[in-house]
Amino acid sequence: AIPGSAPHQARFQMKLNNPFINAQAEFFFLDAYSIDDQNFIENESYLLSSIQVFRNFYTRKKIAFQVSMGINNLFNVSYASMTAINARSFGNSLPRYYYPGRFRNFFVTFSQKI
Repeated sequence: AIPGSAPHQARFQMKLNNPFINAQAEFFFLDAYSIDDQNFIENESYLLSSIQVFRNFYTRKKIAFQVSMGINNLFNVSYASMTAINARSFGNSLPRYYYPGRFRNFFVTFSQKI
């Protein structure tokens, strides 16, 4: 296997649109892959999920506003968002192969289109 290259990955997105409210859910899967030339160290597979709901508002002058809120990493999965292939150590420290991904986080947005 080529280090740093996951053999499988998939993204799936569902959207719901109606006049009152809109919603979407997104799922991303990344398969396990090795992160060194000897294939001894492996990054585990993971599945990330996120959801978002939003509503559009329009003024009489056709100015659009959008309010949305959502959750990223819905199930609070621990994962490495970035890996260093064949990482090297400095001084007496161990090599750092993994860089952690973001924990579950919530967001609210307000936007305006003129």
